[in-house]
Amino acid sequence: TLLVVVMYLTSAPLQGFVDMEWPELNFGEWFNSKASAATIYESGIYEYVVNNGKATIISVNKKASGEIVVPSQFKRGLGILGTYDVTSIFDAAFIECKKITSIKIPENVKEIGVCAFQYCTSLTSITLPSTLEKIGCCAFSSCTSLKALNIPKNVKKIEDDILAGSTNLEKITVNKDNQSFCSEAGV
Repeated sequence: TLLVVVMYLTSAPLQGFVDMEWPELNFGEWFNSKASAATIYESGIYEYVVNNGKATIISVNKKASGEIVVPSQFKRGLGILGTYDVTSIFDAAFIECKKITSIKIPENVKEIGVCAFQYCTSLTSITLPSTLEKIGCCAFSSCTSLKALNIPKNVKKIEDDILAGSTNLEKITVNKDNQSFCSEAGV
């Protein structure tokens, strides 16, 4: 079944959503309850967990700025203790990284979690990998400098409100080979 992605790109339809009062989110407490058995590893500006031989980025230093290229691998102990492909970006991992201007996500990543890049207000561009299959709810919401988003060919699931509050968004493009979604004239 082919689903057409439709979004009104003027700010007027989103204004009521943008003006709503939203509760404070406490992902740390929720994450700690879910990952109490997981070991958290730090490397550079990132924190990771490793599960079944795959790495997930769970957090990034909020002082990160400029152009960010997400690493394709996490090398524990400089690789001596293991090298793991980064296959997902956890819920709220980059939330409120307000100084990041662009992000390139590597080809290994299959999933972007809920609110992963929410409130990255200086973010102007995101490069999503062709391997991406799922984009979580509100993943890019309130990225007020973002003007365009390209959905790769392998994305099969897009949850609600991934771009809510991204008031300067002008264009959404879906890869022509995507079997689940399509776009027409930038919508």
